[in-house]
Amino acid sequence: MNTGPMEQREAIEMMERASNEIKDLRRTIERLAPKAEAWDRLGQVLNLLPKPGHGASEDVAWMLDRRVFTVKEALAQAETAKAAAAVAVPDMDGPNVS
Repeated sequence: MNTGPMEQREAIEMMERASNEIKDLRRTIERLAPKAEAWDRLGQVLNLLPKPGHGASEDVAWMLDRRVFTVKEALAQAETAKAAAAVAVPDMDGPNVS
């Protein structure tokens, strides 16, 4: 293998270009690292938001709890009204007073 002056100069030039490219890429990475971190954080925040077109919907558990409360309240009022009506109505089958 011939390692004459021309091949050595080409090898040196190639190694210097490669070294410079690596150093340039390192500087670019250092400059872009804060932007990349901000982008990642933005992505994390956006994943917490509803996807476009899906929108936020009403909480189904809350709707069920609200409905249970209103039905229980209506049943309690109906039982109270029924008990009050039973006490207020005189017994029509009682003794006849003439």
